[in-house]
Amino acid sequence: MYFRGKLQLTTQRLLGQGKSRIDYRHIISSLVRKPGAFRRYCFRESLFPSLVFRKAYDRICTELSGRQADLNYLRILNLAATTMECEVQAALELFEEQDRLPRFDEVEAMVSEATRPELPDMAPLVADLSSYDALLGASS
Repeated sequence: MYFRGKLQLTTQRLLGQGKSRIDYRHIISSLVRKPGAFRRYCFRESLFPSLVFRKAYDRICTELSGRQADLNYLRILNLAATTMECEVQAALELFEEQDRLPRFDEVEAMVSEATRPELPDMAPLVADLSSYDALLGASS
């Protein structure tokens, strides 16, 4: 797919009938706004980027009601789409190891903690403006 002459997206060509390729990043914002559409979405299996996400969804469904479970999972998936999917997946793996329910706010806290940049210690900048003053004095 090209936009203004620049290649934006390449995908594998699917041959045969009944095949589809859905990238969750393209539709997740709509699903978060209308989480009821997720449960009956015909390409729902495409919204699990890996087995870890599928296991997390199954775990969420056992502990929360239908709408709450869907909304919680969709928010986690949206977090993966807007940050780094691998970091969200690592957080979900940690929840699975600890046998805990992955709630969105806890997953978000783990991911934001992991992505927080470390600021270097730097000495304050001391500006020497004498050359600028000399330049201004020479022109007057």
